[in-house]
Amino acid sequence: MNELTPSDVLFRAAASEDGTKVIYKCAHSNLDLNMTDSVSGITPLYRAVVLDRRRNVAMLLDQGADPNFRFTFSSRVDHRHIEPDRTALFYAKSADIAEMLVDAGANPNAADADGVTVLANAIVRGRVDVVRYLLTRRVDVSSLARSKKGGPQQSALDIARQQRELWLSMKDEIDQVALAQKLAIFDEIIHLLLQTDSA
Repeated sequence: MNELTPSDVLFRAAASEDGTKVIYKCAHSNLDLNMTDSVSGITPLYRAVVLDRRRNVAMLLDQGADPNFRFTFSSRVDHRHIEPDRTALFYAKSADIAEMLVDAGANPNAADADGVTVLANAIVRGRVDVVRYLLTRRVDVSSLARSKKGGPQQSALDIARQQRELWLSMKDEIDQVALAQKLAIFDEIIHLLLQTDSA
């Protein structure tokens, strides 16, 4: 059985329920907190963010992880699925994590290499709390963005409406309770964006 490398230890700590002590030790042994995984391209901060590990995110940021560090995510399952030139903020699933990253200096208006913005990504993924938080930080809702690689440039409101229509078009293929939940999510996002537009 292979021994864990220092980078393995750091990535495992970032993913664990509370890896703060190990992250602290890694940082103080001069391990690069912005290192990327050789296969997936992810960083320890991404790992902590995507798993919603608040204490680990806080410790990584406190010890010098760069909230604007850009990396290219490549799915281990489908290597054709690539998300180029993103920051950890793209993967925030909660307003708390998004706020921690932005307070540490993450750019809430960041766009990836495909022109997908943090806001557009949160809308497409139906992350209402993250959208609400980004709007409180006066994220740019008027600039055009893409919701996916090769997609048209659209306003945030148009992206939300398009996502709602996409789910509605699948009404005969999915469970009606799940559909109602998805539609409610996008109705709320549309409402938030309309409120912002009229403010």
